[in-house]
Order: sequence, then structure tokens, then C-alpha cells
Amino acid sequence: MVAAAYDKTLEATTMRFSISQRLTVPVEGRTETIEATGEGVTTLDGRTMRLKGNVTQVGDYEGMVLDGIEYIRYADQEKLSLPPGKTWIRFDLSALLGMGINDFAGPSGSDPRQGLSFLHGVVGEPRVVGEEDIRGVHATRYTLVVDPEKAAVERPSAAAKMLSASIATKTFPADVWIDSEGRIIQMAYSITVKEMTGNVAGSSITVGNTVGFFDYGVPLGDITPPPADQVEDLTDKIRNSSRQGGGSATG
Repeated sequence: MVAAAYDKTLEATTMRFSISQRLTVPVEGRTETIEATGEGVTTLDGRTMRLKGNVTQVGDYEGMVLDGIEYIRYADQEKLSLPPGKTWIRFDLSALLGMGINDFAGPSGSDPRQGLSFLHGVVGEPRVVGEEDIRGVHATRYTLVVDPEKAAVERPSAAAKMLSASIATKTFPADVWIDSEGRIIQMAYSITVKEMTGNVAGSSITVGNTVGFFDYGVPLGDITPPPADQVEDLTDKIRNSSRQGGGSATG
């Protein structure tokens, strides 16, 4: 049922999504919790996306993805210390693949398709938990076990391989909600990410995600990049900071 629902979900070209993300991060001998929420609309291939949300410690943001380039603007501009006249930050997502926490968290990690890719790695038989209503839609909830390495083998790509290698456990539990039309309308999972550049030595990060999918086939509307003179490209700064051992690229 879950495999068929994955295939059914892929029939859509666009969808609205919601994402709720909670990270537990070790910082200087203590644990810090970061929460991120957002809602938006996306193509299923993730090449075009628009979203708005909130990240604790940073505040409200709006963002878009166009041809693999992400643009983000935070409501509290002072926290980013951008040059005068710059209100947007820009990332080349393909250039930053594997650079660290960016693959999992915050606006750059809020790719709603990421969880769906894990369904290539389901091991054993999913178990029915019960019936629930999600956003007013009746759905069946299943619990299952995911092997991220298997997911990377079943659907090989650079992103899948990097994601699999970054997860600290062999398997992890997940839940999916499937509607009466056989489509996935929600997925929830929690993963432990291995020590990454810039983290405390020997530490790991726990990432919990709940992602909702709805309004399949919705029009994207007009999504255009911000004026170039308002954009600060941080791709190289983040990449260099990661290679040198961490630190914030926006602080």
C-alpha cells in the first residue's frame, strides 16, 4: 500500500505543503532546540518552490526556489548583517550539497520531497495504526521502518547517497498517512545525523520532521526572482566556512 501510494503521489506535478521541523543541536556543552515551520507550493521535482515560515532565533521568512537556486528574505534584517541595500540571500543548492546542516534544516532544508525519497528504503511490512483526519481529509495511518542506505540504492543520486551517509542509525521509524485516493498526505519521521562540520566533536543532531501534502495539482502562480541588486549570494561563504570548520555564514 505504501509503495503504491508513493507512485500515486508522484503522478502529481504540483502540490501545496506544510513542514514542521524540530532540531536538537549541541552547542558549547549544552543542547539547543531550533524549530522551523513553513507552508508553500512546489513542483514535485523541487525545481520551483515558494514558501513562508518561521525559524526560532531568526524569525519569519519568505523564500523561493527557481532552477535549484534558493532565495530567502528574513523579516528581521538586522540579524543577517547584510550589506546596505541587500534584503535577500541566495544559495546554489547543488553547490552546497553535503556541506552540513543545510541538508536537513532551516529553509534550505525544507524540501518537502526529502521525506518521500526515504520510502524507497522501507524494510518489512508497514503496519496500520488507525484512521485519522488530516486537514479535514480522512486517511489511514501506517507506521514503518526505513533503511536510508536501501533508499539510496533503490533510487541512486548524489543527494540520496549524501543523505544516507549522514544518518547515524541503520534504520529509523516513520509514519505516513494515505488518503482514500491512495496519495500520501502526511509523513513524519525523526533521524539522528552524524557529527557534521562545525558541531561539537563526537556530537550529533536530531531532526524531527512532519510534512503535509495537499491540494495536488494546484497552480504555482507567478514566481520570479528578486531584483539582482537586492540579493547577496552566500554560496561561497557557506561552502568556505564549512570547509574551514564551521561558524555562521550569515552572522
